[in-house]
Parts: sequence; structure tokens; C-alpha cells
Amino acid sequence: MNGKRYRRFLSFRVSVLALVVAAVLAGAIFRERVLGLCGQYLVTEGALEPADAIVVLSGGVPERILEAIDVYKAGYAPRLILTRAEKPENLDLLRSFGLAAPEGYEINLHIARKSGVPDEAIVVLEPRVNSTYMELSVVRDYCLRQGLHSVIMVTSKSHTTRAYKIFHHLADGRIRVIPRASRYDTFDPATWWTERRTAKEVLFEYEKLVHYYLIVLTGG
Repeated sequence: MNGKRYRRFLSFRVSVLALVVAAVLAGAIFRERVLGLCGQYLVTEGALEPADAIVVLSGGVPERILEAIDVYKAGYAPRLILTRAEKPENLDLLRSFGLAAPEGYEINLHIARKSGVPDEAIVVLEPRVNSTYMELSVVRDYCLRQGLHSVIMVTSKSHTTRAYKIFHHLADGRIRVIPRASRYDTFDPATWWTERRTAKEVLFEYEKLVHYYLIVLTGG
């Protein structure tokens, strides 16, 4: 191979390599943007406004109750509404050994009291719930019985979109809901796929969103 042909060959290889590197970089950037948008879709928030109550959804202990207490102390609503999840398996067995094994709502109640929220400003809804749909149905029924027209709904960041859509659907315009993501939640929608815990969290939420859309489409 003479010098001229060699230089052309070398130039060609450099060009191909540059194209490959550019394609890899573009793919990485595009992938991160798409994944970031997937994470951002799960987070829905509204501007805080005065409301009749603050609803603390079950789970996410203690980040949800801590956010709700901050909102309460800022004067946005006069009461906290706590829900009760289904009793954990083996809870009674654990307690029979003298272990302090409080339920999630009991932890929330304890933190609220220790933070200075008076008992008269806390409502614990009695029916136990085993899904967000059931939980928000119970909340809706309570609000309608009590004549509440607006609530601030506090939950984890990746749970806000689904919870908001469900409550908006169930309330059917009768109750205004302001979704509020806990500032104590470490979920980052821009990097969720880099950690196994948050990757599972996002996949779970999208699975549940599909289930919700199926309920709506079938008239549930």
C-alpha cells in the first residue's frame, strides 16, 4: 500500500471511529433523556394553597408524615388525615414476643404527636386498605361525609401521578386535590435507573398505572 492510499485508509478508519463514538454518545444522551422523562412523568405536584385537610397516604414512613407536618405547620390546612394499611403478616406473632412492632399509621401518629400536632387535628380512618385505589375511595367517602371540598395529598414522589389520577377520577370534580411530593423522599426522577431500589420503584409504578388505566377503560 503506497503512502497516498495508506493515508486515505487511515482517514477512513478515523472517520468511521468518529462516527461510532458520536453514535454511542448520542445514544447515551438520548437514552438518559428518555429515561429521565419516564421518571419525571411519575411526579405530579400542584402549588400549595389553603385546603380543608392534609391526607397522608399509607407507606413511605416516615418521609410522608414529615412532609405533611411541615405543610400543616405552615398553616395550609387545619387537620391531618391518616389511613390504615392492611395489617402486616405476623405482626401479632412478633408482638407476642414482646417486640415493639408498630404499624405504619401508628408510627405516623406518634411522629405527628411528638412534632406538636394536637390529637384533635388528627383523624385516623378506620377501614383498612390494601391498594391505593381502595385507600383513596375511603378518603373520598370521608371527605364527602364531612363536607370537605379540598385536600392536600402527601405521598412519595414517584407515587404522586398515579395517586392524583386515581383521586381525581374517584372524586369526579367534588373534591379538589393538590398533590404534594415529600421533600424527605430521596427519589430522583433524573437518575432513577442507576439504583436497583428506585428502578424497581419506577417499574412498579408503571405496572400499577397500566392497571389503573384498565380500570378506567372498563368503567371501574
